[in-house]
Amino acid sequence: MGSRVIPDRGIGRQGNHGGNDGRNICTPLRAELKNPFTPLSAYAFIVFVLLNMYMPCIVAAVAMVQEFGTWKWYGIAFGYQMVLAWGVAFMIYQGGKLLGLGG
Repeated sequence: MGSRVIPDRGIGRQGNHGGNDGRNICTPLRAELKNPFTPLSAYAFIVFVLLNMYMPCIVAAVAMVQEFGTWKWYGIAFGYQMVLAWGVAFMIYQGGKLLGLGG
């Protein structure tokens, strides 16, 4: 049994279409997305999304309700995760501003 090596020609890589590496394309959407975010606010937003994104789906919510017998604990878990994500993002943004990292 032998193996063949297939050369990588860059086909299918994002940004390689038409020989352009994707760094100098300025679309209206890209321009609009750059306006409201500074590096510090973007980092705080990423942390908020990552901490808050993993909210249980409907199936997990129903399973929690069946296990605990009420929607109360699901609501508490939802609220806790939302407050935690907001608090951490707030501390990152305000701490960065206090340290002079921009805002």
